[in-house]
Amino acid sequence: MKLSRLALLSVFALASAPSWAESVVTVYSIDGLHDGDNSWYQVQFDAFTKATGITVRYVEGGGGVVVERLAKERTNPQADVLVTAPPFIQRAAAEKLLANFNTDAASAIPDANNLYSPLVKNYLSFIYNSKLLKTAPARWQDLLDGKFKNKLQYSTPGQAAHGAAVQLQAFHGVARQ
Repeated sequence: MKLSRLALLSVFALASAPSWAESVVTVYSIDGLHDGDNSWYQVQFDAFTKATGITVRYVEGGGGVVVERLAKERTNPQADVLVTAPPFIQRAAAEKLLANFNTDAASAIPDANNLYSPLVKNYLSFIYNSKLLKTAPARWQDLLDGKFKNKLQYSTPGQAAHGAAVQLQAFHGVARQ
């Protein structure tokens, strides 16, 4: 957890360099990560403000929404830090919406590059009610069985970043089977 906090604080510090004159750093983030005063985000923001004197301005939206906002603000950027999920971070990189940064902390984070650093690894899993289903599906193909018709639920890919990631993983997973 210390590494994650150090990495996040380093990213904030480096990404916020242009905004230091204002003493405000603006964070655009996917929804659902900042859920109140005692959230992980709030603890990190408070620690960052205490360590630097820089206030964090937080703007939240869906994964696609925050990247679209970056695209619209291309000529007048408002965000200093972007927190999103696949495939939206890759879209932001492909559309050249991200600035290069270098930090020693990023070298300790797997898959970091000079545009973004992953903070977590996402693991795709099934959640099911064992009272209603004795055996969990073992492969994506198993979900095509008629007994699952109208009984599956997942995040809507067009609305939620993790939903899009699940859809992409499903397509690639089925292709390999």
